[in-house]
Amino acid sequence: MNDPLTDASIEDWVGSALAGLANVRDVRVILAANDEIDGVLVTVGSLAAAEEVRARLTANGRGDGPSISAEQLFLSLPGDAPYRPSTTTRVEVRGVDLLLSGPRARVRVRLGYGERRGVGIESGLAGPERLLRLACLATLVALRDLGAAMDAAVFDSIRLLEPRESRLEHPIVISSFSLVTCGHQQKLIGTAMVRRNDIDAAVRSTLDAFNRCFVLG
Repeated sequence: MNDPLTDASIEDWVGSALAGLANVRDVRVILAANDEIDGVLVTVGSLAAAEEVRARLTANGRGDGPSISAEQLFLSLPGDAPYRPSTTTRVEVRGVDLLLSGPRARVRVRLGYGERRGVGIESGLAGPERLLRLACLATLVALRDLGAAMDAAVFDSIRLLEPRESRLEHPIVISSFSLVTCGHQQKLIGTAMVRRNDIDAAVRSTLDAFNRCFVLG
């Protein structure tokens, strides 16, 4: 970023650059230990909004405003609502968070089973299919953290089908896995409609695949 700048001037510039863009929930300046501006965190409500924010801010280095590099822009897609206690006997999603920073991404998945909680985090390169893969892998980690008794679970593939392909009203995510339990291997397929966003659907498709077969220890 160009000096001298203050956190207030950065917030004003970002607010101006993102004016009129839907699903932008919050903008915060990240300060380093020496109080210099280290980056900008923008909380959004959809993946489409995240991509638009990235395009607007990292492309605006023409001298009429501060310059934000891809490494200094952090995009957060938090879970939609706080957890509310449930009496369900199935594993449920209690939060899905996505953080995009430059070419990399981090997905955190929070699961619950009654009063028990499991958390899984996976990081890697960003990209539409890679983000879905990270969501599936983070879900597997959260399931193990929750106490799911599985000797080995391996992610195989994931695919996002648009309505023109599935002939359904909403896009759907289809994920497949290989699972080994008690020495037996089986293929599992899970599906979920995209209602909040693609990442959330990837998590739910993973649960759809595993909810019917694993045993919590």
